[in-house]
Amino acid sequence: MQRFFILFLLSILSVNPLLSTTPPVNEFEIFEEVTARQLKKIKFQDRINPKLIVLFLGTPGMGKTTLARILYKHFNGLYINSDEIAHYLSKNGLNTSQKDQNKITLLDHFIFDLIKKLEKSSDNHLIFLDRWLEKSYHSIVNFAKDNDYKVYLIRLDVDLEVAQNRIAKRSGKENHWLIGHLPIMYEFYSSFDKKNCNYFFNNNPEFPDTDLNDLFEKLEDEIYTLKMK
Repeated sequence: MQRFFILFLLSILSVNPLLSTTPPVNEFEIFEEVTARQLKKIKFQDRINPKLIVLFLGTPGMGKTTLARILYKHFNGLYINSDEIAHYLSKNGLNTSQKDQNKITLLDHFIFDLIKKLEKSSDNHLIFLDRWLEKSYHSIVNFAKDNDYKVYLIRLDVDLEVAQNRIAKRSGKENHWLIGHLPIMYEFYSSFDKKNCNYFFNNNPEFPDTDLNDLFEKLEDEIYTLKMK
């Protein structure tokens, strides 16, 4: 882990020479601490599943996290919540949006390293990654390709007004910021190439049982096909 983080910091320094060339030692400790926390809390590591990363396309308020949690429990997969990881890293002073020379963020580097560690310690390789994809989709796809994972992308179909109303009902100061920036996020969501999506999930305004059951069936077929290879 320390070797990985040193290389990441060096790649940043090669882009921005104004940064200090002597990173604080506690940054390595923070990385190790957050990794240990995640490895300890991720469920179903004792199960066996093929190499598949399930992604969710949608803005805040569309139900990505809710759907991801339903699916990982149903299929006994490994659930990774990027917001939770970013919170722990940022809380300890790390800039999770800092990019290296390949334009990969610190947060994505951490997630990729976590997946590699899970791959070594568990036979369960079914990952449900709860991650906003605006700046990370291509990095995730490249990582998956380089490490023999298949990607299954679920697009949540939700009207902008519905997403705004859902966020407005939440508590927390950050939700005022989200509501203000949601139209910009929705532009990226709307412009995303639908050809890259494997399934379209209608979440207006709640989870219809028929759609959820159909998604279960389609994803089950995908997992079964991978198991048979």
